[in-house]
Amino acid sequence: MKKIAILVVVYKELLHEVITFKSLLEVSNVKDVHFYIWDNSPLEFSQIPLSEFIANTGFTNVRYNRTVNNEPLSKIYNKVTDYYINDNDFDFVCLFDQDSKLSPCYINEICSVDDKILKFLLLPRVISLRKKVISPRVEPMIKKFFSADSLGDTELFVPNTICESKSFFAVGSGMVLSSTLWKTGLRFDEKLSFYGVDKEFCIMYAQGNEHFYLLNATIEHDISHENREMKSVILWRYDNVMMYRKYQYMKYTNYHPLLINIYFKFHRLLKIIMLKFIYD
Repeated sequence: MKKIAILVVVYKELLHEVITFKSLLEVSNVKDVHFYIWDNSPLEFSQIPLSEFIANTGFTNVRYNRTVNNEPLSKIYNKVTDYYINDNDFDFVCLFDQDSKLSPCYINEICSVDDKILKFLLLPRVISLRKKVISPRVEPMIKKFFSADSLGDTELFVPNTICESKSFFAVGSGMVLSSTLWKTGLRFDEKLSFYGVDKEFCIMYAQGNEHFYLLNATIEHDISHENREMKSVILWRYDNVMMYRKYQYMKYTNYHPLLINIYFKFHRLLKIIMLKFIYD
Protein backbone atom coordinates (compact mmCIF):
# COMPACT_ATOMS: atom_id res chain seq x y z
CA MET A 1 0.00 0.00 0.00
CA LYS A 2 1.10 3.56 -0.67
CA LYS A 3 2.42 5.62 2.23
CA ILE A 4 -0.34 8.12 2.97
CA ALA A 5 -0.51 10.83 5.60
CA ILE A 6 -3.65 12.74 6.51
CA LEU A 7 -3.39 16.18 8.07
CA VAL A 8 -6.40 17.37 10.05
CA VAL A 9 -6.42 20.94 11.37
CA VAL A 10 -8.71 21.42 14.35
CA TYR A 11 -9.80 24.53 16.22
CA LYS A 12 -11.70 24.63 19.51
CA GLU A 13 -13.10 21.15 19.00
CA LEU A 14 -12.56 18.07 21.16
CA LEU A 15 -10.80 15.40 19.13
CA HIS A 16 -13.43 12.73 19.73
CA GLU A 17 -16.12 15.14 18.45
CA VAL A 18 -14.36 16.14 15.22
CA ILE A 19 -16.60 15.21 12.28
CA THR A 20 -13.64 14.39 10.05
CA PHE A 21 -12.30 11.77 12.48
CA LYS A 22 -15.73 10.21 12.97
CA SER A 23 -16.00 9.92 9.21
CA LEU A 24 -12.50 8.48 8.81
CA LEU A 25 -13.46 5.55 11.04
CA GLU A 26 -15.70 4.36 8.17
CA VAL A 27 -13.02 4.68 5.47
CA SER A 28 -11.46 1.51 4.07
CA ASN A 29 -7.75 0.88 4.85
CA VAL A 30 -7.59 3.89 7.13
CA LYS A 31 -5.69 1.91 9.79
CA ASP A 32 -2.62 1.97 7.53
CA VAL A 33 -2.64 5.76 7.27
CA HIS A 34 -0.50 8.14 9.31
CA PHE A 35 -2.31 11.05 10.97
CA TYR A 36 -1.01 14.48 11.81
CA ILE A 37 -3.33 16.48 14.06
CA TRP A 38 -2.57 20.19 14.15
CA ASP A 39 -4.53 21.76 16.98
CA ASN A 40 -4.86 25.52 16.54
CA SER A 41 -7.05 25.97 19.64
CA PRO A 42 -6.29 28.82 22.05
CA LEU A 43 -4.53 28.17 25.36
CA GLU A 44 -7.73 28.34 27.40
CA PHE A 45 -9.34 25.52 25.39
CA SER A 46 -9.00 22.19 27.23
CA GLN A 47 -8.29 19.31 24.83
CA ILE A 48 -8.67 15.60 25.64
CA PRO A 49 -5.46 13.57 26.08
CA LEU A 50 -4.07 12.12 22.85
CA SER A 51 -3.96 8.68 24.47
CA GLU A 52 -7.74 8.81 24.95
CA PHE A 53 -8.25 9.73 21.28
CA ILE A 54 -6.02 6.84 20.14
CA ALA A 55 -7.83 4.39 22.43
CA ASN A 56 -11.24 5.50 21.09
CA THR A 57 -10.32 5.40 17.40
CA GLY A 58 -7.75 2.64 17.16
CA PHE A 59 -5.52 4.92 15.10
CA THR A 60 -1.93 4.04 15.96
CA ASN A 61 0.20 6.25 13.72
CA VAL A 62 -0.68 9.66 15.15
CA ARG A 63 1.34 12.84 15.61
CA TYR A 64 -0.13 15.77 17.54
CA ASN A 65 0.96 19.39 17.55
CA ARG A 66 -0.64 22.26 19.48
CA THR A 67 -0.10 25.90 18.56
CA VAL A 68 -2.13 28.39 20.57
CA ASN A 69 -1.49 31.34 18.24
CA ASN A 70 -3.77 30.05 15.45
CA GLU A 71 -0.97 29.28 13.01
CA PRO A 72 -1.75 30.17 9.35
CA LEU A 73 -3.04 27.29 7.25
CA SER A 74 -0.51 28.02 4.51
CA LYS A 75 2.40 27.46 6.91
CA ILE A 76 0.80 24.36 8.41
CA TYR A 77 0.23 22.80 4.98
CA ASN A 78 3.78 23.49 3.84
CA LYS A 79 5.43 22.35 7.06
CA VAL A 80 3.51 19.09 7.41
CA THR A 81 3.76 18.16 3.72
CA ASP A 82 7.50 18.84 3.79
CA TYR A 83 7.79 16.64 6.88
CA TYR A 84 6.11 13.64 5.29
CA ILE A 85 7.26 13.89 1.68
CA ASN A 86 10.70 15.47 1.92
CA ASP A 87 11.79 14.08 5.29
CA ASN A 88 10.00 10.71 5.44
CA ASP A 89 9.49 9.72 1.80
CA PHE A 90 5.69 9.44 1.85
CA ASP A 91 3.74 9.10 -1.38
CA PHE A 92 0.76 11.32 -0.53
CA VAL A 93 -0.38 13.94 1.95
CA CYS A 94 -4.11 14.67 2.25
CA LEU A 95 -5.36 17.94 3.71
CA PHE A 96 -8.49 18.23 5.86
CA ASP A 97 -10.31 20.59 8.14
CA GLN A 98 -12.49 19.36 11.01
CA ASP A 99 -15.87 19.51 9.22
CA SER A 100 -15.56 16.99 6.39
CA LYS A 101 -17.28 13.64 5.80
CA LEU A 102 -15.38 11.29 3.50
CA SER A 103 -16.77 8.60 1.28
CA PRO A 104 -15.53 5.14 2.40
CA CYS A 105 -13.56 4.64 -0.83
CA TYR A 106 -11.38 7.76 -0.39
CA ILE A 107 -8.13 5.96 0.51
CA ASN A 108 -8.68 3.17 -2.02
CA GLU A 109 -9.23 5.72 -4.78
CA ILE A 110 -5.90 7.36 -4.01
CA CYS A 111 -4.07 4.03 -3.95
CA SER A 112 -5.55 2.97 -7.28
CA VAL A 113 -4.33 6.03 -9.18
CA ASP A 114 -2.07 5.13 -12.10
CA ASP A 115 1.56 6.22 -11.86
CA LYS A 116 1.19 8.54 -14.84
CA ILE A 117 -1.43 10.51 -12.87
CA LEU A 118 0.87 11.21 -9.92
CA LYS A 119 2.20 14.42 -11.46
CA PHE A 120 -1.27 15.96 -11.11
CA LEU A 121 -3.10 17.47 -8.17
CA LEU A 122 -5.65 14.89 -7.00
CA LEU A 123 -9.05 16.14 -5.91
CA PRO A 124 -12.28 14.61 -4.62
CA ARG A 125 -15.64 16.04 -5.52
CA VAL A 126 -16.88 18.16 -2.62
CA ILE A 127 -20.56 18.69 -1.86
CA SER A 128 -22.26 20.89 0.72
CA LEU A 129 -24.58 19.66 3.46
CA ARG A 130 -27.42 20.49 1.07
CA LYS A 131 -25.86 18.10 -1.48
CA LYS A 132 -24.77 20.86 -3.85
CA VAL A 133 -21.47 20.34 -5.65
CA ILE A 134 -19.09 23.13 -4.65
CA SER A 135 -15.69 21.80 -5.74
CA PRO A 136 -13.97 21.61 -8.09
CA ARG A 137 -15.58 24.39 -10.08
CA VAL A 138 -14.83 26.97 -12.73
CA GLU A 139 -13.96 30.31 -11.19
CA PRO A 140 -12.18 33.38 -12.60
CA MET A 141 -8.74 34.06 -11.20
CA ILE A 142 -9.92 37.44 -9.92
CA LYS A 143 -13.55 38.34 -9.38
CA LYS A 144 -14.49 41.67 -10.95
CA PHE A 145 -15.55 44.74 -9.01
CA PHE A 146 -19.08 44.29 -7.62
CA SER A 147 -19.35 40.76 -9.04
CA ALA A 148 -21.83 38.42 -7.38
CA ASP A 149 -20.52 35.63 -5.16
CA SER A 150 -22.24 32.84 -7.09
CA LEU A 151 -20.67 29.40 -7.52
CA GLY A 152 -19.12 28.62 -10.90
CA ASP A 153 -19.80 25.66 -13.18
CA THR A 154 -19.07 22.23 -11.65
CA GLU A 155 -20.45 20.01 -14.42
CA LEU A 156 -17.34 20.28 -16.59
CA PHE A 157 -15.41 18.04 -14.22
CA VAL A 158 -16.15 14.30 -14.34
CA PRO A 159 -14.82 11.81 -11.74
CA ASN A 160 -12.07 9.39 -12.78
CA THR A 161 -10.85 11.74 -15.49
CA ILE A 162 -8.01 14.15 -16.17
CA CYS A 163 -9.56 17.64 -16.15
CA GLU A 164 -8.36 20.97 -17.50
CA SER A 165 -7.05 23.24 -14.75
CA LYS A 166 -7.72 26.51 -16.58
CA SER A 167 -9.82 28.77 -14.29
CA PHE A 168 -10.48 26.00 -11.79
CA PHE A 169 -10.95 26.28 -8.04
CA ALA A 170 -10.98 23.56 -5.40
CA VAL A 171 -11.50 23.79 -1.66
CA GLY A 172 -8.50 22.76 0.38
CA SER A 173 -10.20 20.08 2.44
CA GLY A 174 -9.69 16.76 0.66
CA MET A 175 -6.80 17.87 -1.57
CA VAL A 176 -4.23 15.15 -2.20
CA LEU A 177 -0.62 16.17 -2.78
CA SER A 178 1.62 13.51 -4.31
CA SER A 179 5.36 13.42 -3.75
CA THR A 180 5.83 13.84 -7.51
CA LEU A 181 3.88 17.11 -7.49
CA TRP A 182 5.34 18.42 -4.22
CA LYS A 183 8.91 17.88 -5.38
CA THR A 184 8.33 20.27 -8.29
CA GLY A 185 8.59 23.05 -5.69
CA LEU A 186 4.93 24.11 -5.66
CA ARG A 187 3.99 25.52 -2.26
CA PHE A 188 1.17 27.33 -0.49
CA ASP A 189 1.55 31.11 -0.39
CA GLU A 190 2.60 31.95 3.17
CA LYS A 191 1.62 35.60 2.71
CA LEU A 192 -1.91 34.29 3.21
CA SER A 193 -3.18 32.89 6.48
CA PHE A 194 -6.64 31.36 6.06
CA TYR A 195 -8.98 32.80 3.43
CA GLY A 196 -7.61 32.48 -0.08
CA VAL A 197 -5.00 29.85 0.75
CA ASP A 198 -6.67 27.18 -1.39
CA LYS A 199 -7.64 29.64 -4.14
CA GLU A 200 -4.11 30.99 -4.51
CA PHE A 201 -2.70 27.45 -4.56
CA CYS A 202 -5.06 26.59 -7.42
CA ILE A 203 -3.96 29.69 -9.34
CA MET A 204 -0.28 28.86 -8.93
CA TYR A 205 -0.92 25.22 -9.80
CA ALA A 206 -2.77 26.13 -13.01
CA GLN A 207 0.06 28.43 -14.07
CA GLY A 208 2.39 25.45 -14.31
CA ASN A 209 0.01 22.53 -14.90
CA GLU A 210 -2.67 22.17 -17.56
CA HIS A 211 -4.59 19.39 -15.83
CA PHE A 212 -5.65 17.93 -12.48
CA TYR A 213 -7.21 14.55 -11.70
CA LEU A 214 -10.69 14.18 -10.21
CA LEU A 215 -11.00 11.12 -7.99
CA ASN A 216 -14.15 9.02 -7.87
CA ALA A 217 -14.64 10.01 -4.23
CA THR A 218 -16.91 12.53 -2.57
CA ILE A 219 -16.51 14.66 0.53
CA GLU A 220 -19.36 16.39 2.31
CA HIS A 221 -18.20 19.74 3.59
CA ASP A 222 -19.87 22.26 5.88
CA ILE A 223 -19.77 25.65 4.16
CA SER A 224 -20.51 28.83 6.04
CA HIS A 225 -22.99 30.57 3.76
CA GLU A 226 -25.55 27.73 4.03
CA ASN A 227 -26.07 28.48 7.71
CA ARG A 228 -27.55 31.58 9.29
CA GLU A 229 -24.83 33.37 11.25
CA MET A 230 -24.60 36.30 13.63
CA LYS A 231 -23.92 39.68 12.08
CA SER A 232 -20.52 39.91 13.77
CA VAL A 233 -19.47 36.53 12.32
CA ILE A 234 -20.64 37.50 8.84
CA LEU A 235 -18.68 40.75 8.99
CA TRP A 236 -15.60 38.96 10.28
CA ARG A 237 -15.80 36.44 7.45
CA TYR A 238 -16.42 39.22 4.94
CA ASP A 239 -13.35 41.16 6.13
CA ASN A 240 -11.15 38.09 5.69
CA VAL A 241 -12.49 37.34 2.21
CA MET A 242 -12.02 40.96 1.14
CA MET A 243 -8.50 40.97 2.55
CA TYR A 244 -7.66 38.19 0.11
CA ARG A 245 -9.48 39.91 -2.76
CA LYS A 246 -7.42 43.02 -2.06
CA TYR A 247 -4.27 40.91 -2.07
CA GLN A 248 -5.23 39.58 -5.49
CA TYR A 249 -5.84 43.04 -6.96
CA MET A 250 -2.49 44.22 -5.65
CA LYS A 251 -0.70 41.15 -7.03
CA TYR A 252 -2.37 40.55 -10.38
CA THR A 253 -3.72 43.88 -11.66
CA ASN A 254 -2.28 47.25 -12.66
CA TYR A 255 -4.82 49.28 -10.72
CA HIS A 256 -3.32 52.01 -8.59
CA PRO A 257 -3.11 50.98 -4.90
CA LEU A 258 -5.03 54.12 -3.90
CA LEU A 259 -7.94 53.14 -6.18
CA ILE A 260 -7.92 49.61 -4.78
CA ASN A 261 -8.00 50.88 -1.19
CA ILE A 262 -10.84 53.29 -1.94
CA TYR A 263 -12.85 50.55 -3.63
CA PHE A 264 -12.56 48.11 -0.74
CA LYS A 265 -13.40 50.77 1.86
CA PHE A 266 -16.50 51.69 -0.16
CA HIS A 267 -17.41 48.03 -0.58
CA ARG A 268 -17.17 47.46 3.18
CA LEU A 269 -19.36 50.46 3.89
CA LEU A 270 -22.05 49.02 1.61
CA LYS A 271 -21.76 45.68 3.37
CA ILE A 272 -22.25 47.28 6.81
CA ILE A 273 -25.31 49.19 5.57
CA MET A 274 -26.76 45.99 4.11
CA LEU A 275 -26.18 44.01 7.32
CA LYS A 276 -27.72 46.80 9.39
CA PHE A 277 -30.79 46.75 7.17
CA ILE A 278 -31.11 42.95 7.43
CA TYR A 279 -30.39 42.46 11.13
CA ASP A 280 -31.59 45.71 12.70
